[in-house]
Amino acid sequence: ELMTIKAHRLLQQADVIVHDLAVPAGVLEMARRDAVRHVTDKANVEEWVAEGLHVVRVIAPPSADIVPFPLREDIKEAVLKAVS
Repeated sequence: ELMTIKAHRLLQQADVIVHDLAVPAGVLEMARRDAVRHVTDKANVEEWVAEGLHVVRVIAPPSADIVPFPLREDIKEAVLKAVS
């Protein structure tokens, strides 16, 4: 499993990790031990972001990616640049 340094850093900084069931356990194990993990269909991302928590979403292969939240339209472009 290959992961960019930036993706690994995002996992280490995350307070909350949102993922689907297809994400390999090895990827989730790279996150901070105290980070809260949630399956995507049970996530309340906006609430966590409003509380000031660092939230990332882990997307399973084949389109694997680690995306920081929030993805509001006013900052979407900046976020996408930051993870590319």
